Amino acid sequence: GLLDRVQGKPAVIESVVDELEALGYRWAYRTINTAGFGLPQRRRRIFILASLHGDPRDVLLPQRGCLHTACLNVYDQPCFQCYQTTQEPDGSSAFVIDLQEYRKPVGSVNITPTIKCTQNLCAVLPGGSFGALEVEDAERLQGFPPGWTAPCYPLQNPYLSAASTRKTPENVYRSNAERDRWALIGNAVSVPVAEWIGVNLMNAYETHKYIPSKETDKKLKPS
Repeated sequence: GLLDRVQGKPAVIESVVDELEALGYRWAYRTINTAGFGLPQRRRRIFILASLHGDPRDVLLPQRGCLHTACLNVYDQPCFQCYQTTQEPDGSSAFVIDLQEYRKPVGSVNITPTIKCTQNLCAVLPGGSFGALEVEDAERLQGFPPGWTAPCYPLQNPYLSAASTRKTPENVYRSNAERDRWALIGNAVSVPVAEWIGVNLMNAYETHKYIPSKETDKKLKPS
């Protein structure tokens, strides 16, 4: 990952921001968790914003009160680690495990591990029933409506003739389509995260500004 250090070398992100600075950009980065936006998926992703004009920190770092999570109702303040539960599974909770982590199984209570580009998650529900999460479940966990990626079916390879395409069995078509739908979902940015960044870009200087001090989010006077 961008923050990893290999054999004591600087983190990869340092090379990225050095290049940005050499081009005259100011930059900011932030690790954002999808779970902090009310979706029960543990998905931590790094976002880098660079700009030739203005301060990118005003977009990525101010703590605007726009996170729609349970903590807002319970504690009256936003929480950026929502659903990070450490409780053990019991009869009243769901347990989701990542089947691809066969060496060191990764599981979570009432939240899913990170959705990847393949069907990798299995849920054990209250009462003992269990099964793999379907592609529509993954769409919901990313903030999309069910069926959002369905238009990628049926597949049409532009390098194959129509006659060759017709010879492909229906079950192979469907299998390939579902594989591609999982890839689309696994590579996507969660909808509420993308919306949060977009709104901040659009309104970077309207209400808040990043201040490099203990009070990192200062409300501006109306213009």
